[in-house]
Amino acid sequence: MATFLYRLGRFCARRARLVVVIWVALLAVAGGAYALGHGTLSSAVSIPGTATAQVTDQLRAALPAASGGSGTVVFHTADGSAFTDAQRTAISSALAGAGSVEGVRAVTDPFQTEAQLATQRQQVDTGRSQLTTGTAQLQAGHGDSGQCPRPQDPADVDRRSHRESPSRALSCLRVHCERPP
Repeated sequence: MATFLYRLGRFCARRARLVVVIWVALLAVAGGAYALGHGTLSSAVSIPGTATAQVTDQLRAALPAASGGSGTVVFHTADGSAFTDAQRTAISSALAGAGSVEGVRAVTDPFQTEAQLATQRQQVDTGRSQLTTGTAQLQAGHGDSGQCPRPQDPADVDRRSHRESPSRALSCLRVHCERPP
């Protein structure tokens, strides 16, 4: 093999112009072949007939919104400290710009998600405390200020009358479910 490479190198060095002409001719042939029979260029890789391609096709048919790809971008500070307000604003604006790129369906801003999670945690905590209060009142046998409405079916509890007091509505619902008709 070493002898072959030595001879090839010696030939290319002795006939450099001929080698350059051959390379230009090969590039011209490749360019001409592309110009005559080219298709659209794509960065997607697809191998038809494989199990992965079949699953992707099934997803595209059944769940078109879920058939695309997804990606994750990780932002961090150089020293590992928490983000400043200016950094949060810069990241949010960069993500908003990424959302306007063609082909991008959705971009999730982690700071908005964090705020939504905090609000929802507070709602869950409030609901748990109301549930505890309502359960205690029910077990004590003296609910809120009045009688619970008695619907024909427990699913028909009038939720509009209990909007101000979810714990009372829950107590009424439990009473209706547990009380024999």
